[in-house]
Formats: sequence, structure tokens, C-alpha cells
Amino acid sequence: MAIERKASEGLIEFKGKVVSAVKEDSKIENVGSQYHIQMEPIDVEVKGESGFFHEWVRLPPTATETSVPEGSVLDRYLQQMELIESGVKKASSLVEAFECLVGNTYLFKRMKLGKSFSDGKTVHEARESWVPVQKIA
Repeated sequence: MAIERKASEGLIEFKGKVVSAVKEDSKIENVGSQYHIQMEPIDVEVKGESGFFHEWVRLPPTATETSVPEGSVLDRYLQQMELIESGVKKASSLVEAFECLVGNTYLFKRMKLGKSFSDGKTVHEARESWVPVQKIA
């Protein structure tokens, strides 16, 4: 039997300029710190109050500003950033890495960076993230 693939619902990609990427504490209880990326779309209109797309990349409990756990969502996000932005590989901290995105325009796509899991009762699907996949000149 073939693997079933379902079509994405809604927007799956957009071109946008990163206007900020800052570390902040989550407003969700027991989540911790995260990087909040704000993207100004250039090819679609956002109907929300801010007019921006937002992405939050959570820091795992074992992450530091200079070290991330291999295979984590944060690690996979950084790997994608390294593919399209040369300054990210040279960054000595997460702050520097995320700052490399600010002011630049990228093609963003929805991607699942984490893994789905089951707690024995419920299957929890991996969350999709807006991930930069191509730098736009």
C-alpha cells in the first residue's frame, strides 16, 4: 500500500522580508524561550492586525545561546538557514544567526521540522513552520 499524502490547505508559500527576529519568552505556560520572526509579505496580503506573518522557533530546554540539540526543530531550522544565508554558518550565537535574516527577502514554505508522536491515547502531529528556503535578490 502506498503512503497517503494529503494536499495542504491554505497558503503553502510566500515571499517576504524579515523585519525582526528576536528572542522572547513564550506567553504559553511551560514553553520557555523562543525566537519570534516577523515577515512582511510582498506577494500576498495578511488580513491580521499586524499585517505580518509570524514564526516562533522554540528553544529546547537543553539549548544555550551557543549550542543546540542535534535533530531538534531549532537545529533543523538553523540547518535550513545555513543553506541560504552564508552568515549563519559564521555566527557564534543564536542571536547572531537569527539576525542574519533581518532585512533580507526570502521565499518561505510550510515545512514540518519536528516529528509526530503518540502519548498512547492521542497522535500529536508535528507542527508546520514557515521556513526560508530561497533568498530573493
